[in-house]
Order: sequence, then C-alpha cells, then structure tokens
Amino acid sequence: MSRNALIKDAKGFDGFTVDVNRLSIYPEWHPRFDVRSKYEPAPEHVASIIAMGVPDPLLVQVVREDGQEVEGRDGKTRTLPAGIYVIDGHQRRNAAVAAQRELRRRGEKAAEIMVPVLPYRGPGAKDEDFLASLSIAMNQRVIDEPLVTAEKLAALVRRFGGDIDRAATMSGFPATFVKQHLALLEAAPEVREAVERKELAVTAAARIAKQPAARQRETLARAKEATKDRPADGRRKTAVSVRDMDRASSTRPVRPTDAEMRAEMRRTKESNPERCAALRWALTGEGS
Repeated sequence: MSRNALIKDAKGFDGFTVDVNRLSIYPEWHPRFDVRSKYEPAPEHVASIIAMGVPDPLLVQVVREDGQEVEGRDGKTRTLPAGIYVIDGHQRRNAAVAAQRELRRRGEKAAEIMVPVLPYRGPGAKDEDFLASLSIAMNQRVIDEPLVTAEKLAALVRRFGGDIDRAATMSGFPATFVKQHLALLEAAPEVREAVERKELAVTAAARIAKQPAARQRETLARAKEATKDRPADGRRKTAVSVRDMDRASSTRPVRPTDAEMRAEMRRTKESNPERCAALRWALTGEGS
C-alpha cells in the first residue's frame, strides 16, 4: 500500500506530515488512552524540537468525519469524534506543542510545527491486544550502554566544534548529562570497565575521571571496599554511587541515611546495645 493510500482519508496532511495542533489524544474512556499523553515534556526535549523539529514519526489513528463507534474501558459504546489520534509518540507530541507555544511567546514568526506521522491501518485486532504488543515492543527496545552513549555524544560535540551546550540541545539531554558521559571517555580503563559491568554509576565515574589515572584506581578501590558487604537488591548488587565515594573518602565524611541507621539499629540491637542506643538518639533524640 502506498503512502498516499495510507493518508488519502485524512484532511490537513502535507505530504507525510501534519500540523501538531491537529494531533489529538484519546479520551480517558478509550481503550487506547495512555497516561503519558498527560505528562509535561522535559525542557531539554522542547529545546531540541525548537532547534531541529521532530525527527521521528508518530504512530496515529485517522478517524473519519462520521466518527467511530468504540467500546470503552467500562464496556459502554461511545462515538470517537473525527480527528488524528496519537497511538505512540505522546512525549514528542507534547514537546512539539510546548515548543510551538514557546516560539509564539518569543514572538517569532515561525511556520506551524509540522510532525511526521505514520497512520496505523493494521488488522482489526482488539485494542487491548494491540496495546499489549506495543507495550512489549517498547520494552524490547535496546538502550545504549553508557560508553556507547558517550561515543555518540562525543561525535556530536565534535560536529559542533566543541560546543557542549549546542550538542545538549540537539540531543535533547541536559548539558550535565553530556559532560558526565564525555568524562567517561577520559577515565582510566578500570573505571570504564566498572561502568560497563554496572558496578559504578555514571555520575560517580565522571567524578573519578577528574583525578589523575593512578588516583582514579585508588578511589575506585576504596569505593568498592566501602560497598562490598552491601546486600543485593534482589536482582544485582547496586552500583557504586557518588555518595558511596564520599563515604569512602577520609576527607569528606557523609552522615548515614535514616534508612541505613535503622538497618544498623536492627543489626546491633542485641550484639551492641550501646551502638543501637546511640543510633536511636541520632535518629529520634530519644535517650538524650
């Protein structure tokens, strides 16, 4: 089926794009309603769309002028009004709407933001079956590992002559996120390997990378030593974080969290009553 055949019944299309203001979200009673359609877009995403538009198409349903009879979540049949409804791509739609609003606030005489779309004309499967398969497909998407993301961001920064802020805008990531990932590329091999094995958080690795290579290895070893007895969370041992590094540092002591102190109180209740009492006092003031 040709693209023209896919969109022949939809008015307001310009080629394979549509004005963002023509895109609608499903009402809450509809089986395809997605709570993400109500989310506020991230400022970085909005800035990215202002800079370069919407690069990826949204999956939509085109409803003709006479509407469509739909059985709702509550079992009642209602009429879905004519329109172009977003099935997948709610965050892109919301960010594009916010981007257009921001451009108008600035008084810029820009054309309406046009969004690429792909009308869904699949088999007549039940809506709940379709949504289940779409949800599974989303969860099966492979997310880049931190070092892969770092390489891609480094290439983007080079393309823009070292301008990290512009690379952040174009990628849709905060500038701090870009800087942290660029720092991974300057880290010692042991630090990068720890990130790859998910033993070290990106934020912690970025801080370690600021040190000389020999010092990086020492800091990493201290942080790992400080967390070696930490119990797993049911799936894997939690990665070393910036807080773990601070705790392991002799020059920057960190107060344990309330949860950590309560856990230690339970451990020392019988073996070390004095320690337990001190922790209780630190938490509640009792026994002072």
